[in-house]
Amino acid sequence: PDYSMTQFQNTPFLTNPAMLGSHQDIHLFLNYRRQPNVSGENFATTLLNGIYPFYNRNKGTRWGGLGLSLLNDNTGNFLRTNSGMLGFAFNKKVGNNN
Repeated sequence: PDYSMTQFQNTPFLTNPAMLGSHQDIHLFLNYRRQPNVSGENFATTLLNGIYPFYNRNKGTRWGGLGLSLLNDNTGNFLRTNSGMLGFAFNKKVGNNN
């Protein structure tokens, strides 16, 4: 399925799952899209994303993040899709300057 949202920065699972490891705070996003079509029925998509970062309390650094995404897509009155995604991303230090 191709879900297109206008505010793509608020859909980290659909654009780049590695973004789960880049957030400093807990994030919760709710996206809703309703689009009429030629037949008079409405297409409606609801997307809920949550991101929880993991920190090393001794060093005060972020080492990863966990994310959950729930999707409900209604295509008129004839097709309904529900899905969920779970993701994990970790931060890997590559050099001494980052």
